[in-house]
Amino acid sequence: MSTAEAELRKDPAKQARFDRLHSGPYFSAVVEANRAYLAAAVPDAAVTERERWVLTCLPGNAHTQRLSVLSMRTMEVLVLLEPVILGDGDVTGFVSVRQSVLKAALPPGRSLEQQYPGLSFRTDSPYHDAGEDQIRVLGPRRALVAAFADETFAAAARALATDLLTGRTSHARHHNYPLADAVLGRTVPVDPPVVDDTMRNSLLVRTCLEVLSDSGERMHGRTVLDEVAKRITLTEAELRPHKSGVPVWTIAARFHTGDAATIGWMVKRAGDWWITDAGRAALEEYPGRDEFYAEIGRRYREVYRNRKQARKKYDNRLHVLAAALQRVEPGSWTAYDDLAELVDGTPDDIAHLLADTYVENSHRVLDAAGRIPPAEHQHVRHRGSDLRARLVEESVEFTGRTANQEQRIPADLLRGELEPSPATEAVARRAWLVRGANVDGYDLVPRWLAEGWVSLAASQLTGAVEAVGPQRLAQIIEEEYRHKSYSVREKLRGYFEAFLRGIRPGDFVLTVEQGEIHLGLVDGPARFVESPDRRSNLRRDVEWLTVDAARDLTELTGSLPTLLQNQDDLIDLTDALDAVERLHADLTPEAPPAAPAPEARLAQVTEDVAAELLTELDWLTRLRDLLAERKQVILYGPPGTGKTYLATRLAAKLTEAHAVRLVQFHPSYTYEDFFEGFRPQSADDGTLRFKLTPGPLRQLADEAREHPSTAYVLVIDEINRGNLAKVFGELYFLLEYRDEAIRLQYSAEPFTLPPNLYLIGTMNTADRSIALLDAAMRRRFAFVELHPAKPPVNGLLRRWLERHGLDPSRAGLLDALNVRLDDADYAVGPSYLMRPSVHAGPDALRQVWEYDVLPLLREHHYADDVDVDKRYNLDDLLASLPSDQP
Repeated sequence: MSTAEAELRKDPAKQARFDRLHSGPYFSAVVEANRAYLAAAVPDAAVTERERWVLTCLPGNAHTQRLSVLSMRTMEVLVLLEPVILGDGDVTGFVSVRQSVLKAALPPGRSLEQQYPGLSFRTDSPYHDAGEDQIRVLGPRRALVAAFADETFAAAARALATDLLTGRTSHARHHNYPLADAVLGRTVPVDPPVVDDTMRNSLLVRTCLEVLSDSGERMHGRTVLDEVAKRITLTEAELRPHKSGVPVWTIAARFHTGDAATIGWMVKRAGDWWITDAGRAALEEYPGRDEFYAEIGRRYREVYRNRKQARKKYDNRLHVLAAALQRVEPGSWTAYDDLAELVDGTPDDIAHLLADTYVENSHRVLDAAGRIPPAEHQHVRHRGSDLRARLVEESVEFTGRTANQEQRIPADLLRGELEPSPATEAVARRAWLVRGANVDGYDLVPRWLAEGWVSLAASQLTGAVEAVGPQRLAQIIEEEYRHKSYSVREKLRGYFEAFLRGIRPGDFVLTVEQGEIHLGLVDGPARFVESPDRRSNLRRDVEWLTVDAARDLTELTGSLPTLLQNQDDLIDLTDALDAVERLHADLTPEAPPAAPAPEARLAQVTEDVAAELLTELDWLTRLRDLLAERKQVILYGPPGTGKTYLATRLAAKLTEAHAVRLVQFHPSYTYEDFFEGFRPQSADDGTLRFKLTPGPLRQLADEAREHPSTAYVLVIDEINRGNLAKVFGELYFLLEYRDEAIRLQYSAEPFTLPPNLYLIGTMNTADRSIALLDAAMRRRFAFVELHPAKPPVNGLLRRWLERHGLDPSRAGLLDALNVRLDDADYAVGPSYLMRPSVHAGPDALRQVWEYDVLPLLREHHYADDVDVDKRYNLDDLLASLPSDQP
């Protein structure tokens, strides 16, 4: 049994879902239907279960109507649902099969519905793994099981399953082993005991640098790894072969030593590795392998974060720096400070930018004192070389470690008449996906890989298209593709514009084929080719890195899996550049790898926070953990229980202050106010125009996506006072499915809610509109009650009074008031009496009683025959308190 299976078997949520299904009325029907499908489509199910298919038990999770799902790769092939209200009480569901197999066996003039009574057939499948030759068969469980007994139907299911089974399915987080045991008739796990499959990355990295330090000279990377294998005893898990055939420990060692190279502790160039003085010093300073490896990670994350921020700031100003550096001729140098002055930046930002993006002559950039920059500020092309010796050869004079200031080219001389020049423009790398596995029914990916290019069909365009401007391109598309609908023409315009002018040499390009991802680097400009089959006219040369080393889609990280759900032919993946760079580093171990940004996490609640909020630490911790798990929480309770105060103060403690935002819903609040909509703006000529303007949720979501290491919290006060269906619109879906993407009402691009965005709502139960909160919203939020009679609110006023040294009898007064109220939803919270001014004297208390508490109670008893002033008389309530509380 693998570690992954052992963990899944211990998952209490999965066991609970299985128990719920097992104890319900549909368990035997689910087992029978799954067995019938597997017998027909996957005869060797017992052997292939751990690698090739996933059986999910769903009762109790978000899919409330689903009983079980059987998946292969990323495609659901058999889904079973609870009986529908108008049905015959049987479990319903659907199965995906090859439609060509079914139709080929039909007698002349007979339909599928006639051949298989009780079933219906749909071709609008949401799945793409199996291509277009698939059909969904829907119906009750008895009819589906009967169909599986038909050899033609079984062959159609088997044909589709066979194609899907060629790839591996990831069991992580999905497989429900107890249900699979029941379906396969298995009583105990059949695999050997769990083995440790962890990689000792810290040991591997430190040993690599110790080998280089002991050698004192350059060594080929393979030689270093050979020596590492002699010094440590490798575990069975580390010796396990990778897909490429080499042991996995060598992949890990090559990958993670790249971090040490990035921070300047070693150099990796042209296959050779060597250690730097900084690396030798680090071996002495951090003698423990774990602290050594942790320091590498910390420094790498800092370098990576700084480079990414610099790239984002100055992406559109790189051409200025490139043009300026053309003026720095041999025998001269300039400083980061001088370049920063040209683009209104900082020297540190420019240093990180030039380390991340190669610009010609950047080796002539030093610090303001004339010293050679540290390794983390050097581009990989310069790192490890003797830059001082190179500059001396170019006639730069040095006194010790500093260059001659008289040879420095200052900002004034660099500036000259700098103009953007396409020839010298240096730009940040981007990433793109181009689909080619189904171009008019043909798979072009094998040709792309073999011949080194990528393409769009562009069958109606001409050879001169790459030279035309955007307006002329739009005209050509309108003329040549007028037989297509306007929406198709708009998509084609976007595809061609991106392919011709968006994609640039050096960009990453990805494509997907049969569940595998291929990665390459764009290696040339767009060109038009007379393709005989008219399926690949518009091309770009690509250096494919995965011809023999494709990666499974299940191995992708970050936001890539979500972005790949978009079925457009060409997709900008630059938002997932981090994940693409990690994939690139894995494929080219000699290149500096890109480490993932630290995962955003809500801060832990401390004793100090609990004391500040006068709340139990355990209760606050549970609330924090609930928010971390569910992402959306609503605090509800009567007025005055501190819901908004707690939400805003706690949010500020769980993350950085700038990452918290508050909005308040009201009856006129709309989707356009909350997310995005067109708003009027005054133009320069005095006319009005409408501009798409983001609302607070869109703004915060975009910020969260740009800063994935920070948790962002949106506090929605009085959430039930808005028309929630109107305010959230299609975002309802994303609240439940954070890993999915949807198209928006106003901006057509796919949109996701980033995982580091959290929502805290507040709701007043005295407002009866809580009863109108629809079930969809209830399911998407976790509800936490704040009530004067329950923790953490009960006793809150007393604790506050003690902290401020005030009369504790006021807490007894509030308790006495709430006892006289006969409706728990209208209990009065302690906030009314938690203002220092209320305790300034008897008159102050009477004032808050007359102008705050009694009006609230009059509203409660509006339609009742109750004398509010008499029933809740302050003097009577004070007199009713125990004698020790005057």
